[in-house]
Amino acid sequence: MPETERWTVSFSRQASDGNYGSETIRIERVLVAVDGEVLDELVAAQALASCRAIVHTELRRSPNWSVRQAVEEPKPVKPLIRDEDIENDEDLPL
Repeated sequence: MPETERWTVSFSRQASDGNYGSETIRIERVLVAVDGEVLDELVAAQALASCRAIVHTELRRSPNWSVRQAVEEPKPVKPLIRDEDIENDEDLPL
């Protein structure tokens, strides 16, 4: 009888629809090593990254705009004041 090792990795994300409801997606992968194969953290991390990507992709396809916006990547914010615009640090509030 072959010796097996099993690891389970999963990722879930819940996004509010803005009306007291939500959409939840959970992806789970079972990693199996048989007869001397070895499961390590790198394999688990890659599987988890894959699960995360699937979940976010599916939530971005939601028919509900609020759910799609909830999982949208944050956009970089431009600073209001650039470092070169500040002549003297003493003028800044504490």
